[in-house]
Amino acid sequence: MNHKRIIRSVVFLVIIASVGVFTTAQASTYIWSKETESYRVYMEVVPAEIVRTQPSLLDEDKQLHSVSVDAMPGLSHVLVWIYHKPGNAKALDVTVIAEAGPVEGVKLVKPLEKMRLKTGVTYGNLFKVHRNEKHVVVLKIYAPNRSGYEEAVFEHGG
Repeated sequence: MNHKRIIRSVVFLVIIASVGVFTTAQASTYIWSKETESYRVYMEVVPAEIVRTQPSLLDEDKQLHSVSVDAMPGLSHVLVWIYHKPGNAKALDVTVIAEAGPVEGVKLVKPLEKMRLKTGVTYGNLFKVHRNEKHVVVLKIYAPNRSGYEEAVFEHGG
């Protein structure tokens, strides 16, 4: 299967899978893809208020998301799927730190939590990024037993 066909298939599956976790307000979501030296990275942004079910956190000693959606309206769920290149095996052993916010302005830095959705394992957290505003999400992907990180930058023009 060629690379473009793989990307189309993954994006299609992510969209279809999201219907099982989120409401059908797909006009409120959007998906990006980027590549780093070692990874193919897919990111979806969904307004937190349309989330129907809570994902389960894989690290059970932690609390899912450090903030309540009700306490901070206007949050979006940033979800990330990461695949190793070559071979497209899901990267489940990485640590992902996200810096997200307005293109011009203060950005929030948080780790993405490893969660299990109906579609499998993903990384995610809540941020103030909106479809109608210019914002940037910088993902720093740390692999075990490697120094440094790989970066995927997603910008949205609003």
